[in-house]
Amino acid sequence: MNLTDKSLMDDKTRQALVRLTHLIQQEETIKNYQFVAKQVNQNKKLRKLQQQLEIAQKNIVNDAHYDKPQAAAKAKQEADQLKQELDQHPLTKAYRDALFEADETLRFITDHLQNAVSDLTEKEGH
Repeated sequence: MNLTDKSLMDDKTRQALVRLTHLIQQEETIKNYQFVAKQVNQNKKLRKLQQQLEIAQKNIVNDAHYDKPQAAAKAKQEADQLKQELDQHPLTKAYRDALFEADETLRFITDHLQNAVSDLTEKEGH
């Protein structure tokens, strides 16, 4: 949804949504997630591991397609090793933790807003 789309809400609601968005962006868990995500995206070793893993996965598919079971098994072993290395990297772990925390924060906010709207709707309906 575009916050500048005037057909979806009135000005007061739009301003409140812009303010809420700004407040969420200032939340520590969200800022931490953005920081860690930036580190992950800029890390050359992780990028190289990801590229190698994608190549190994493509090799598995190609080797299986061309009925090369030994080559496919070797490619799978390589892919498993690369995935394990990627999963065990400290930045990958930090990213997953930060993502979980940010998701929990957003889920809490969403649930709270949903409950507040439901409560208001019930009060106005009765």
